[in-house]
Amino acid sequence: MKKYQLLLIAIALLLTLAGCAADKKKDIQWDAASVKYEALGGDEFGFNINVLTKHPTPKVELVRLAGENTDGLTATVHNDTFEEIKELKHCGMYLNLIGLRCETPNDYVKIDSVTLKVDSQEIVITFPHPVIHRVEEKKMVSDALQFLSVPSIVATNTHQETEITYAFAAEQNVRVTDFQFNRFWKLKNAHLLINGTEEGALQDQLPLLVKKGQQVEIKGFLEFDGQMEYSDYDGIYCNAVISYTTQHGEDGQLVAKLVSQSVANAEDAAAVIDRILT
Repeated sequence: MKKYQLLLIAIALLLTLAGCAADKKKDIQWDAASVKYEALGGDEFGFNINVLTKHPTPKVELVRLAGENTDGLTATVHNDTFEEIKELKHCGMYLNLIGLRCETPNDYVKIDSVTLKVDSQEIVITFPHPVIHRVEEKKMVSDALQFLSVPSIVATNTHQETEITYAFAAEQNVRVTDFQFNRFWKLKNAHLLINGTEEGALQDQLPLLVKKGQQVEIKGFLEFDGQMEYSDYDGIYCNAVISYTTQHGEDGQLVAKLVSQSVANAEDAAAVIDRILT
């Protein structure tokens, strides 16, 4: 029996080491599939790519961007890795949150791939889901509705247990016709409050007449929309969209950007490294 137990322990140890050693011949690895960006906003935008290296704080340079309307795009690259995980070595690798900060003169940009030089080695990161950004600042503000509070950043792997709230006030009488995310997410168990009073499930209340001066809260839990493969460690960038009709019959939308970050702490970082190496 003792020999059998020792054999099981040895097998478990070998499997653990083998898992960490998977594909470690490459000095640099990345997860392009975890980048999911489709959003509208101003002319400045950005996103992060999870990149693994064998040494901490590598030197990273931007070589080129490929896609549509990328010629006029101004972009800089930054290492956005926070202190808690900078020195975390897991399975022989370090996780780097490589950030791209962009500014565009165009109304529409699609980035299919990014070429980086990491410690003098050139790599091409091709996105299975291209990064799409639209410039529509007018939808971020409205004469009819005004956001009071929105969740700007959440952790992707806590979406199932974290209730989020979108609160807004009416500047005039409006009829709210819809609330949804433009892509990637949907709101589960959505319900609403008016002036702090619970009104019930959101789907049962729409279209909703909101009178001038009233404050509305839409609450619920994020849920993947099921349109593609997701993981709890994706970096997701999208918009929450409130559609409405004014008392004068004009249709409008009020939009807020939502960022779901893939890594919030060292435990997340280790999980991301495991995911990329697998």
